[in-house]
Parts: sequence; structure tokens; C-alpha cells
Amino acid sequence: MDHQFSGEFPAIFAAMEQLCRAHPQLVPYWRDAQWRIWTTTGAHLRATMGLSDASVQLDLVMVMGALFGVVSTHFPERAALRDAAGQEHPLASVHRSLDEVFARLAAGLG
Repeated sequence: MDHQFSGEFPAIFAAMEQLCRAHPQLVPYWRDAQWRIWTTTGAHLRATMGLSDASVQLDLVMVMGALFGVVSTHFPERAALRDAAGQEHPLASVHRSLDEVFARLAAGLG
């Protein structure tokens, strides 16, 4: 997540969200692109971590889906926020939301 929130990704993400608001016909294509990023990331994690246990792989799929949901619904609202000085919001609220989701998932998964 930190990798995706670094560099130009937040600005690109926010710009795509604005385009989708202006042109709703783009939404399915944008969501598909987002989902492909997440599934590719999940496949990379499974390969890198050498996960062979089916239940652990299922947990990873569940966590990736939860993260996709949080980021795709929460990020667009927060990406455009500005602080009192008019500077771009540092996305700290998105990180806090993700930390909360991770804590809840950890408690639920044990």
C-alpha cells in the first residue's frame, strides 16, 4: 500500500476518479483496471511468499478483496482533501483506515 501511495499514483488515482465522475461510462473500465492491479498484486504475493496452504491462500484473497474495497471507496473521498493551507492532504486518513481494517482482519482471522 505504501508503494502505491508513493510517487504519482495518488494524483493519477484522483484524476481518474474525477474523469469517472464526469464520464460515468468510464467507471467499469476504471474498476476493471483497479481490480487487475489487485489480482496481480495478490498473485505476486502468493508466488513470493510460497503459499501452499489453501486456507492461507483463501485468507490472502479475502484480505486483498477487503483492501480493494477500502481503497476504492475511501481513497477517492480523501485524495482530494486539502489541509488548511490548501496543500494536498497527506493521505494519513487513508492509512489510518487501512490500519483499522488490518486490525479488524487480524482479530477476526486470529
